[in-house]
Amino acid sequence: MIQQISRALVIGAGNMGAGIAAQLANAGVQTVLLDRVLSGESSRNCLAERAIERQMGGGGFMHPTGRGSCSRGTWRTTWNSLRWPIGSSRPSTKTST
Repeated sequence: MIQQISRALVIGAGNMGAGIAAQLANAGVQTVLLDRVLSGESSRNCLAERAIERQMGGGGFMHPTGRGSCSRGTWRTTWNSLRWPIGSSRPSTKTST
């Protein structure tokens, strides 16, 4: 049985993460691209937003509508709002000190 993927989460908006997110969106998968928050920036999502813009400029999205399938966010603000599959537990975001 083949299972179709309808949603994906990509952590890290560097070249690889942004490219993976773009290809998932090209395939019609609703994708969330997360990265960290940069202090001093006007937008908390600036790294993920810049990554999407790089993919738009470099031809990563096969069609301009692909960008609409790719949401952006940050690890701290978006993680807890994600809907996890039924029966699975939400991974912890606690870090050791």
